[in-house]
Amino acid sequence: MQSQNEEFSDQETPTAATEDRDLMRQLMAEVAEMRKENQQLKSEVAKIKTQPRRQLFKRSKDCDPECSESVQGTFEESTPGSGGSGGSENQLNFDLSTSFESPSNQAMAKKVQSEVRSVYGKEKWKKAIIRGNKFLANPFSLKKLSRRISSLEKTPLSDKDKEKAQEILCSPNAVEYMSSEESDNDDDSTQGPKARKIRKLAWEKSKLRNIKSRIDEAYLEGLSERQRRTSARVSRTEEPSARPCPTNGPSWAVRTDN
Repeated sequence: MQSQNEEFSDQETPTAATEDRDLMRQLMAEVAEMRKENQQLKSEVAKIKTQPRRQLFKRSKDCDPECSESVQGTFEESTPGSGGSGGSENQLNFDLSTSFESPSNQAMAKKVQSEVRSVYGKEKWKKAIIRGNKFLANPFSLKKLSRRISSLEKTPLSDKDKEKAQEILCSPNAVEYMSSEESDNDDDSTQGPKARKIRKLAWEKSKLRNIKSRIDEAYLEGLSERQRRTSARVSRTEEPSARPCPTNGPSWAVRTDN
């Protein structure tokens, strides 16, 4: 009996050993949960990087400009955060992580058709013409967003500026901070991708503009000669963009007096 007591005096008591095992199991469970969350984060980043390859709507070559404006207005009026007056039942939410053929996006496309035809009449445009328009989910903006996320780490910015960049690039409405791009109709070249024209965002502060410019420069420096030759040429114009200021944007990035 004495030897057994001496053994427990030199080692942990049974109760202490049990507590240590419980603590170890708890720590291992927390580590497993952290690994799971990290994997989910990686999956979300990977999903963002695949979004530029997806396009909800293909532009019809013979698209009616008036129809384009009407569809765009209907979509933006009913999109959460766009300043529209539509209620939650009328909001149009497309899932950019899936194809246009997915059931949810097909349902949204039909809802857009119904909204436009209810306002302008069923005889104004055929369904195919309405469906030929693309909306706020601009594939060029999504492609640039993914590119900037990938290029951020190798961009020579201060830690503080990188945090600011992440605040914008990783926000739910990140695309709204992208400069408006459109095909340059004045470009007569027949080789390579058609040139893109970037309109100025009147509400964008110089800090955000400079950060985006630095990230784009880092991306271009990492391209091979062949990649540069096949990249679309970009020209900036002083023409103002009609894109509205994002709701509740950070004060360092946007002006609220426009």
